[in-house]
Amino acid sequence: MNKKIWDLYAPIYEKAMRGDRKTYGLMYERIPKVIQGMDVLEVATGPGLLAKHVAHAAHKMIATDYSDGMIREAKKGSYPNNLTFEVADAEHLPHALAIGL
Repeated sequence: MNKKIWDLYAPIYEKAMRGDRKTYGLMYERIPKVIQGMDVLEVATGPGLLAKHVAHAAHKMIATDYSDGMIREAKKGSYPNNLTFEVADAEHLPHALAIGL
């Protein structure tokens, strides 16, 4: 999909994800145990739901998406101080964290 489509879809994307609530609940439980105290880079965060629910366990978390609209949505509301949202292309990540991928 092209970036403009994701920018347009961003305001309603979170609503579309509600059907997967059970799956996300399992991830919210399990991922914090894996990332405890780590520096974490999330690629394709969309509206940032996963990042907002698990960042508390990380030392530092950067959540990226190539859609400006998705990052605008992700920045809405409250989230842990150790979490930042950035626009970034997954094929050209600007972070040293990406080296370990």
